[in-house]
Amino acid sequence: MKDARLRCPVEKEYVEALGLAAYTFASLEWQVVWCMEMIKPESIHKVVGEEMTAGTIAKKFIDVTRNMPKSKERETLKALAQKFMELVQVRNKIMHGKPCTCSGQQNPDTFLVNFSAFAGGSPSLN
Repeated sequence: MKDARLRCPVEKEYVEALGLAAYTFASLEWQVVWCMEMIKPESIHKVVGEEMTAGTIAKKFIDVTRNMPKSKERETLKALAQKFMELVQVRNKIMHGKPCTCSGQQNPDTFLVNFSAFAGGSPSLN
């Protein structure tokens, strides 16, 4: 069959949700980088030059906010830095997950992951 090697059976809604999650996280990640740049100029050069992972960016954001002068804004940004670190873990569980199939699905060649489970623990399969 022509182009059979390109076929990857998945549920359309699953692929859309996965793409939206990846795109949204990438946007958030660069918002964090720009926040760091505003707090500590030249941060962006280090992020890009060292090709930092999201986890490393999160750790640097925590460090940068912790080292700010004491202020209400510092406390807000410290809390947001911690939340970003949590979101990195959620993103990693989604993006580094193992595709699989399970019985009871309409098409056994497709798989679905319950994304809501990532926020509170282990993913579940639908």
